[in-house]
Amino acid sequence: GFSNEKMDANFDNAEDSHSKIGHKNASSNAKVVLRNEQKVDESKSSTMFDLRAVIVIGLLLPWAFPVVLDSLQDLPSTLGLPHNWDESRSIESFLSSHFPWSKDPSFLCLLTALSAPHLFYFWVWTNPLGWKGLCRDFLPTLTDPCHAFAMVAYFLKLLQGLLMAAWLRGRDGGGIVGLLRDIFQAFFTPGLVKETTIGFASAAYKYIAGLNTAQALLGIELILFGQILNVSVYKAIGEHGVYYGCRLGKVVPWCDGFPFNFLPHPQYLGSSLSIWGVCIFLGGMIPYGVPVVMSCFYAFSSWVEATL
Repeated sequence: GFSNEKMDANFDNAEDSHSKIGHKNASSNAKVVLRNEQKVDESKSSTMFDLRAVIVIGLLLPWAFPVVLDSLQDLPSTLGLPHNWDESRSIESFLSSHFPWSKDPSFLCLLTALSAPHLFYFWVWTNPLGWKGLCRDFLPTLTDPCHAFAMVAYFLKLLQGLLMAAWLRGRDGGGIVGLLRDIFQAFFTPGLVKETTIGFASAAYKYIAGLNTAQALLGIELILFGQILNVSVYKAIGEHGVYYGCRLGKVVPWCDGFPFNFLPHPQYLGSSLSIWGVCIFLGGMIPYGVPVVMSCFYAFSSWVEATL
């Protein structure tokens, strides 16, 4: 009996030792798998960083330097400044032309109007039940709150473009009334549509032909890169993902592929890059204060979605 008890004890000890060894092996295997996954993630991150560097250095910077140098051509050479040149006056002239909110109240009104979509995004993000109730009461034909959100967003984008065009038209003395009159005459006056189209095409050709090559290419690249990001976001997460489906009761699968593994907030960044591209391509026709403030609006929306 004593020998059998001793054998059972030895057998139990052997099982315990095998169990401990098994646990150690499993733990070591898990650590190896974790290290391998970390190495894969690091390699992916490194690859994405290299790709971002190639895009910035290879595509954007070669055209950015000539644009900056070309914009400085009107300034006196630092090697031979004239006696009557006032540096502060030149800087003041640049700021007043591209950031005219201190002298032009209409510019502040324009920026306030351009903020409307982002205020709407903020309200829907922080009050999804209120938006769903609003859709149920006033938009009964749009049963999907995400689709209704998209329709309102498209309308606000169109309104932004019209307000921007009206403000530019207003600098020539026409304002929104002049803009609407031009549109009405162009579309409802017999024969004027053709004349307007030909005149616009001719003016656009002359403008593009006179563009600085670096300026044009930089603007086009920023527009294309921004739109690639926007289109990729739509393809990755669809309308429900873009228009706050996660807040409006929709099942939106998590996406960690392109473009979300490439840049943070790719949709808003793509929109900002597109706006900058348009302003650079137009050569300052739109004050640079517009893309600066619009970028701040997109940064605010990004912060809201990341923290609230």
